[in-house]
Amino acid sequence: MSTFDTRSTAVRRTNRRTESQRPPENGSIRQHDNHTNTTDFTLRNEDMERMKAELLRHVQSHLNDLLEQALSDSMQWLSKNTQTHLDHTIRFVMKSYSFIRETTPAVLKNTLQKGQSLQYPSLSSYLYFLFCPTLIYREVYPRNPYIRWNYVGMNFLKILASLFYLYFILVRLCIPVFRNKSNQPFSSRTFILALFHAAFPGMLMLMLGFYAFLHCWLNAFAEMLRFADRMFYKDWWNSTSFANYYRTWNIVVHDWLYYYGYRDFLWLTGNKLRSVATMSVFAVSALVHEYTFTLGFGFFYPVMFCTFAGIGVVFNFVVNDKRKSPVWNIMMWTCLFIGQGVHVCLYCLEWYAQIQCPRTGTSFWELVTPRSWTCSYQ
Repeated sequence: MSTFDTRSTAVRRTNRRTESQRPPENGSIRQHDNHTNTTDFTLRNEDMERMKAELLRHVQSHLNDLLEQALSDSMQWLSKNTQTHLDHTIRFVMKSYSFIRETTPAVLKNTLQKGQSLQYPSLSSYLYFLFCPTLIYREVYPRNPYIRWNYVGMNFLKILASLFYLYFILVRLCIPVFRNKSNQPFSSRTFILALFHAAFPGMLMLMLGFYAFLHCWLNAFAEMLRFADRMFYKDWWNSTSFANYYRTWNIVVHDWLYYYGYRDFLWLTGNKLRSVATMSVFAVSALVHEYTFTLGFGFFYPVMFCTFAGIGVVFNFVVNDKRKSPVWNIMMWTCLFIGQGVHVCLYCLEWYAQIQCPRTGTSFWELVTPRSWTCSYQ
């Protein structure tokens, strides 16, 4: 064999070994693609995990907000229902007192005949009295022959509309004003400015409360119970004296106070001291109103008691039934506007002062001292 052939054979062997040791080109590409796919899959998994974490945080934050809102709404609902239950409790006490006063003398004076038994009030009449719109118990009331359900439905719709309008007044005319004024110290200037802001909304609240409760609510229940005596109020808006206004504003409560307050006091004093009897009725009514406001608002601020038992008594004797001129009617309306403005102004200022400057102690003076007199924050 020649030298050339030997070299050629060696070169071929070397080339074969090199080619056998070299990795195939297609296998390298597949491995690179697999590595890329693995990296993309890992990145996608990380993105999914990050999105899941962000979604969980968002859901948790949203649930926390919902829970806080539900807690706030439940506290407001509890406060409102406390006021509602308190009103029902007062009404039940007044009705129970009337029932005892009207039935006990009749039972005690009832003389037995042979073969007869004592006549007691029937359970049906008592249950009817508990729900009918009156505070004076009678065994029998005048009744209508049928129920006008369309009239009942319209009254309840009017109540809902009145509540919506009341909410609108609070949100648009009261809250923006007194939320900003509550960060100022109480002064005569602050009070006068707040009074001008509150006079018109306060009067609207008074009219809405009168229309929703004394007209729509009582007439709706009277219609459902076929209660025919619908004298819940008279034309108080035409009054030229505060004495006539107090008698005609709320006939239901006025009759109860007259029969079981004023007349009983006169009977105890031998038909003397009529002025004292009138002032005692005002004092009892003012105490009940202030008690209701204190539990409803959650703080003691005797604005209602002072205006009712103080200024109201003075107006009752000064602006009496001798005043017949229409000028006194204008004066009455002016005083109503100012009085409602004072109520809304002082109670709203105290409400926000109680929120911004909470009490730090539980002493007697701490509980009865208004926070709006000293609260100042920025």
